[in-house]
Amino acid sequence: MAQKEAEIILFGLESGDDLRIEYPELAQIDEFKNLKAKEVRLCWLLGNRTSPLYKLSDKRERLNRALEIVYGKSYIQQKQLKALVDGDIPVEIKEAIKKMEEFNPEYRLRAKLLSEYMFETLNEMVVVGSNELATMEVDEKKKYTDLLVKIHEELPDMVKRLETSYGVKVKDRKTKKEILVKINDVLR
Repeated sequence: MAQKEAEIILFGLESGDDLRIEYPELAQIDEFKNLKAKEVRLCWLLGNRTSPLYKLSDKRERLNRALEIVYGKSYIQQKQLKALVDGDIPVEIKEAIKKMEEFNPEYRLRAKLLSEYMFETLNEMVVVGSNELATMEVDEKKKYTDLLVKIHEELPDMVKRLETSYGVKVKDRKTKKEILVKINDVLR
């Protein structure tokens, strides 16, 4: 299979919606709870390692481009944004930007893939054919039943974590389409 050149996107801005709706994990983080949706997007553009603006060395240019993306080209004329344009960023936004900088896309991708791998492995362990079940000793059946009960208890949390955590997507650099990545692809 041909290798694709991929890029990791963390809490990506695929839609115009509030990032906290698209990535519920962000809504649980104190630094993002009280911000407006546009402020969270601004924090992503300025602080997220996978933001297209993150690597710009000129902080002023980075801020201006981020403000333009979030608020539109006419943002300079808006009085309420004057302080932001001048670089006077409120403390709560600065803290949220710092928090956004802490998220490591590579670690989050590995955590997501490990969670998926564990989920698949548990699935394989749980699914036992009727012939195999019939040949189990009583002790083995008890251990198997205990395993099923334990997995059943943990399953809702595992599914929730898989669905709402990590905030990571992998896209083909050329097509920009999301691609499926498995843990062995990362560990090679």
